[in-house]
Amino acid sequence: MTADEASRPRTPHRAEVFGDGLSCGCTTGGYGVLLDFDGLVLDSEGTALSVLRAMFEERATVLPEALPHLMNGVLAFARSSLTMVAADDPVEALLDEFEQRCVERCGELAAMDGITNLLDTVSEHGDTVAVVTNNEAGWVMDQLTRLGLHGKVGALVTRDGDPGCRAKPSPDLYRKAAARAGLPDGRLIAVEDSPTGVAAATAAGLACVAVRNPAFRGLPFDAADLVVDSARLLDSCTLRNVLSVRAEQGWA
Repeated sequence: MTADEASRPRTPHRAEVFGDGLSCGCTTGGYGVLLDFDGLVLDSEGTALSVLRAMFEERATVLPEALPHLMNGVLAFARSSLTMVAADDPVEALLDEFEQRCVERCGELAAMDGITNLLDTVSEHGDTVAVVTNNEAGWVMDQLTRLGLHGKVGALVTRDGDPGCRAKPSPDLYRKAAARAGLPDGRLIAVEDSPTGVAAATAAGLACVAVRNPAFRGLPFDAADLVVDSARLLDSCTLRNVLSVRAEQGWA
C-alpha cells in the first residue's frame, strides 16, 4: 500500500502478530492470500484525504490536486501540502492534528465493501490470510478486532521492530510474509489497492490483484494480474484462477 502512517498513532509494537488458531501455511496444499489493510480493508486513505481537505477549508485554503502526488503515499502528500498552511502552526503540529483526526474518523468506519465476504470464502476453501501493511501492528489489530475480522486473519506482518524492513513499494514486507507462509510463490497472491502496493507485491515475485480504491482510481495498475472496482467482485475461486493463469503462462 502507500505510506499508511497517516492513519495511525506512533506506538511501537511487535513486527508480526498472529491470530488464534491460524498461521500462514497451516493448511496442507492450501493457498495464501496476502491483503493490504489501509484502503482495502478499511477506507483509512480516503478518510485521510477527507480530513486533509477539511483542514484546508478551515484555513480558507484550497487543497492542491491530490492524484498526481499520491504515488508517494497519503502521509507524504499531507506533509508536503500542509507546509502551504504552516504560517501560524508548525508543520509537525498540523501533522499531529491531521493524524489524530484521522484516527478518530477511522474508528467509526465499517469494513470496506466486499472484504468480509472475501475473507469468508477464503476461509471456506481452507486457505489462509495474512495482512501485510506499512501500518503499525497494534493499531491494525485493534481495527481488525473492532470490525470483527480478527478471527478471519491468520497473520499480521508489519515493519514494527524491524529497522531493516523497508516500507512498500519495497518488496521486503511481502518477502517476509512469503517466508513466513511456508508456501511456494505460486500458491500466494496479494490483494492491493494502490500502485505502490502492487509494485511491492510484484517486486517480491507474487501474483497481485488490484482493487481500485476511490482515492487512487485514476492511477495506473499496469503491473497487476487483475484489476477490479470492488472487493465484492473477488472470492477465493477468482484468486485461485489468477494463480492458475500465471502457472499456465510459466510464472509459477
